[in-house]
Amino acid sequence: TKTKPVIHSVPSNASDKASKGAQMAERLQEYWWRDLNLSAKRNEAWTWAQIGGQGWWKVGWDFNAGKTFTYTLDPTGKPITSDKLAELFSESLKAQGAEAIEAVVALGEVRVDVLPPFDVVLDPSPTDYTDCHYAYCVHRLDPDEVYSRWKVWLEPDTMGSSSDNPYSMNSESLSKNLVTVYVGYFRKTAALPKGRYVVFSPNSDKFLYSGDWPYPFDEIPLVKFPGMQIPGCVYDRAVVSDARPLQQEFNRSISQIIEYKNLNISPQFVAPAGSMMRNRMTGEPG
Repeated sequence: TKTKPVIHSVPSNASDKASKGAQMAERLQEYWWRDLNLSAKRNEAWTWAQIGGQGWWKVGWDFNAGKTFTYTLDPTGKPITSDKLAELFSESLKAQGAEAIEAVVALGEVRVDVLPPFDVVLDPSPTDYTDCHYAYCVHRLDPDEVYSRWKVWLEPDTMGSSSDNPYSMNSESLSKNLVTVYVGYFRKTAALPKGRYVVFSPNSDKFLYSGDWPYPFDEIPLVKFPGMQIPGCVYDRAVVSDARPLQQEFNRSISQIIEYKNLNISPQFVAPAGSMMRNRMTGEPG
């Protein structure tokens, strides 16, 4: 993590247009690396890989992010794309004592989310995650964000105690005001020629969204930061797994040392029954 990755773009052919396109792609990648704060997200994903077996980047497009654009709506509720027509329409409404209705829309932006290992469920049949036919990602979103994305209002989750919560590792970051949302990616196969993209929540008996594969590529939009790879398994082992027996033995030794110390400070003794007066026994030394 001390060395920044060097990103290269290769032209698809020998034309001058392709060469300039590759240069522009490298500049765009450098901009995204800074704008999306990918250095910190890379470190977070590597940390999850050490303690959980693998860390994940989920790369996608956020329709609600990026710069906002304001436009005027016509009487039918459709946007007026011409600035001159919008100005004339607003002046006409003002002359009649009314105001034009404006709407704000975001232009969208690339989004990279860091997911812990227990928030990604993969197709277990292949040995490499890039060959998985499907994957599920778990997100915890604010109810307002769920409504703005899928126009469905869901009640927040009710979290139990940390012992009942399977995500107790980061329970401090969870809130009772969040909604658990599952996003499923199904690649194009013979059974699903158009692929599938679904969004659902345990708090709803209907899909929040269900449609064909929406991306211009045929790869699940996940980037894996691996741990210790296991041959024939799509999941990896955590680096700290080998240290667990040592840590257990260390904890046991510390507990025994404390127990021995307590026995020496307040030792047990043997005396005939009835020979000791309880009111004379105190906690004072000697």
